[in-house]
Amino acid sequence: MDEDFYHEVLVAEEKHKAYLGALRYLGIRPRTSSQMQSYLLEKGFEPKVAEEVCQRCVEQGYIDDKAFAKQWVDERLRLKLRSPYMLRMELQQRGVDRSIVEDAVSGVSKEAELVAARSLIEKKARRLQGPPNPDEERKLLSMLMRKGFSHSIIQQIRGELRQREDEQG
Repeated sequence: MDEDFYHEVLVAEEKHKAYLGALRYLGIRPRTSSQMQSYLLEKGFEPKVAEEVCQRCVEQGYIDDKAFAKQWVDERLRLKLRSPYMLRMELQQRGVDRSIVEDAVSGVSKEAELVAARSLIEKKARRLQGPPNPDEERKLLSMLMRKGFSHSIIQQIRGELRQREDEQG
């Protein structure tokens, strides 16, 4: 067996091993190409092998950053109540390209953002007896600010809290 053939077999075996690892990793939940690349590099595969395996997964439809971003936004709005700003940050942390992030997050309506903010406020305000006092209101609105909600949404929530206070008071 000559040296070149032996090297070729080793490289093919390495790629196959990386591909099987990638499929196992994707079997847990959807991933971005950036996450997959990092995973393979962490497992000790060569950068060139990691890149080829990622590309193969993309070509076969196992990795789709656009679909991942859309699904991420939909699930977060339904389950975790995030502002568009936070959704952007989470997707960027997962290595999704900025243009894909913007496309996915641009689908979030002001109404959906308002519903998420209201739900968060309701969840926190349940512990309060009666309408929130000025200090409690400030804390609730600060929480929305920390979670990345826009100023206009926070102002609208403030108005709703005060209207509720007037109705109950």
